[in-house]
Amino acid sequence: MSEINRLIKLREKIKTCKPAFIRQESWKYKRLSEAWRKPKGLDNKVRRCKKGFIKMPSVGYRSPKKVRGYHPTGRLEVLVETVKQLDVLDPSKHIIRLSSKLGMRKKTEIVEAAQQKGLLITNLPVKKEEIPEKWEKLTELETEELKPELDEEYVKELEAEGALEGLPEYEVEDKEKTSKKKATKKTKQSKKEEKPESTTKEAKQSKTVKKTRKNMKKVDEK
Repeated sequence: MSEINRLIKLREKIKTCKPAFIRQESWKYKRLSEAWRKPKGLDNKVRRCKKGFIKMPSVGYRSPKKVRGYHPTGRLEVLVETVKQLDVLDPSKHIIRLSSKLGMRKKTEIVEAAQQKGLLITNLPVKKEEIPEKWEKLTELETEELKPELDEEYVKELEAEGALEGLPEYEVEDKEKTSKKKATKKTKQSKKEEKPESTTKEAKQSKTVKKTRKNMKKVDEK
């Protein structure tokens, strides 16, 4: 194992122990984002590194100096903006990251040139024509406007293709359950309607009689 690979593994271990540096009191107020801001108050507990408060970024959380800018594959990551920059790069030592400023035409030119030289690319661009059919189904599911009522058979087909991986779970409405719920609601309503008026009158009369008896007892005691 080379020294660079050893240091990359060490960097991964350090990252697991590194806390998320969040802005102080960003969890209290909506107007504050979680992006880190250094506290500058005179008596600020975070600035003074008091126990029990959130951690501040410091030098100790940094990765080893020799491995800074290296990709997890063990190659040095290089930002590319033109095709001429590929002439200097070595596929065994370097890996490419395409600039976000580039358009689709220039990106395709750089990708073709890189593939000929055997260079790896971290962020490959994907055209709409290259998207498989199963991902077209996913785009329909993900839109809020189109939420089709999925049948169980259709869901099974999508699961077999692996099209539902990484998506939120879509609830399938069973027709039987909905029909049962409707039937129970109807029966409850019908029972209420079927109660005769005589029973309700008798109940009211019994309540009034009980009240009068209580009042009579109170008067006798006095």
